[in-house]
Amino acid sequence: MIKRTLKRFSFCDFFACVISTPYTTRLQISQSQKLKNAFKDFFGALPIKWRFFCSMKKIYLTILILFVLSSSVFSQGELLLGIGGKYKKIKKDIYDTALVSAYYKLAYLKDSTRTSSYTKGLTVLSFSDKYVRFGDYYRLLADSVNDMCAEDKKKARDESLNVEHSNYISKTAFYAATMTDLENRQTTVQIDFLLKYEYTMPTPDLRWILESGDTLINGVACKKATCNYAGRHYIAWYDENFPVPYGPYIFYGLPGLIMKIYDDKRNWIFENVGIEKAESLREMYLYKRKDIIKTSREHALAAYKNQLENMLRAAIESGRVKIIKKGPRFDEKLKKRPSNMIEQEW
Repeated sequence: MIKRTLKRFSFCDFFACVISTPYTTRLQISQSQKLKNAFKDFFGALPIKWRFFCSMKKIYLTILILFVLSSSVFSQGELLLGIGGKYKKIKKDIYDTALVSAYYKLAYLKDSTRTSSYTKGLTVLSFSDKYVRFGDYYRLLADSVNDMCAEDKKKARDESLNVEHSNYISKTAFYAATMTDLENRQTTVQIDFLLKYEYTMPTPDLRWILESGDTLINGVACKKATCNYAGRHYIAWYDENFPVPYGPYIFYGLPGLIMKIYDDKRNWIFENVGIEKAESLREMYLYKRKDIIKTSREHALAAYKNQLENMLRAAIESGRVKIIKKGPRFDEKLKKRPSNMIEQEW
């Protein structure tokens, strides 16, 4: 996949980045023949003077493929094309240990006008007696592999684990994680994208309307309910035989676990694909990092929207990306892009 990407885009579509991010995809050139070949192709495409400079100075470029610049996908990881990348233990605030995990496949439109172009992922709702957590399933897997490699240098040099870690990051599709304190009815949200934001708010008191109608979701008989939230109208199907008032993201308050929920335009769709007693990935945590900006809900969502719409410009202004050379399509890439967040109002 990396070789195809490098052949598809010119050197001017790539930027050397000055980044220090604890959460990275680390694939060592010395451990992966595929990456060796990819880097060889990329390096060979450089002008001679660039190749000479890089060779003489032994510069290993950290390449950040910003949504591969021509797509709307942004990888949370970075590819460290060099020797000796190190995993660092992720700092966490651990709230509790999950008792139950419910899994939801996710499909959403990054551009609401492209109604057949869904981005897909897998999310997980974990809950205990005191807390409810929701986030991307593959992000949890990537964190698990990261910490395993951070604790064991031998595993950190294992090519299969490096590739596995990379794959999990590439599959990450949902960039928010929520933690709800059931006793205090407070929900903390972390948004982890170009910049990282955190805000805490009262858990939304959604005004559900219980409707007539029933359907089967994942083999389970469900009843219908509707509500409005943040500028969208939602239809939910819940299982009253599983009497917990939880659901994906912050959709709480029904007399049963939400099995499927989507807005009436089908921009965002969450559908349950399984429920189990939590046996793995049981830590219910949020990140504890110095680069997280703690702010208000309004500021965090407005900033996130700006990053989605002006991703490359935001990366440059934040200092996350250093431009070596502007290509002929550089100004085109600075144009405002569509955003289609769950929240349309705040």
